[in-house]
Amino acid sequence: MDYAFRSSPKKGSIEIQLGGHDMVVMSDKTKYVIPYTEIKEVRLTKKRNIYFATITASQRGSLVIPSQTFTENGNRADQARVYTAFIRVLHIHLLEKSNVNFVTGFSLNKICLWLGLWAILCTLLLFVAKYSDLIQMNQLLMVGIILIAIPILYLMFKQNKWPTSYSPTSIPVTMLPASH
Repeated sequence: MDYAFRSSPKKGSIEIQLGGHDMVVMSDKTKYVIPYTEIKEVRLTKKRNIYFATITASQRGSLVIPSQTFTENGNRADQARVYTAFIRVLHIHLLEKSNVNFVTGFSLNKICLWLGLWAILCTLLLFVAKYSDLIQMNQLLMVGIILIAIPILYLMFKQNKWPTSYSPTSIPVTMLPASH
C-alpha cells in the first residue's frame, strides 16, 4: 500500500510504500528503507482536525505522517479515507513482524523536558534575585512569574490527551479520521 503527502506547501511530496518486511520512504531528494523490525513506537495524535502518526525507528529517528496534504496550489486537502486505510495496514504489518509500542497522546518526554527547564530557570532566577544586588525584584513578582506556568500547563494538557497504550488490533477510533 502507498501513501503520499506534503507536510507544507513549500516542501516536496513524501511517499511511503509498505512492503512485506519494510517500508520505503521516498521524497524528492532521498529514498530510504525502514525495516519493520527497527520500528520501536507508533504514536497517534490529533491536533484540531488533523491526525498524525509518528513512527519512531531505532536507526532513522521519527517520521511524522499527517492525514492531510497540500496541493500544488498550496491548498489543504483531506486524505481521511486513504490515511485510515494506510494506518490500519501499517498496524497489521507491525503486529506480525515487530515488537512495537503503540501509544496515543503526547510524549511524556517532552513535558518532562519543559518542566525540568522551567524548574532550572525558576531556581536560577530565585538564586540570582536572592544573592545578587544586581536584580531587585519584588517577591510577589517572582511568585507571579513562577505561577504563570500553571495556566500554560493547563492549556497544554487541555489540548492534548495523556499517553495511553493500545492494541494494534483495536486502534482507538478517536485517533483515526472519520471516513467521508
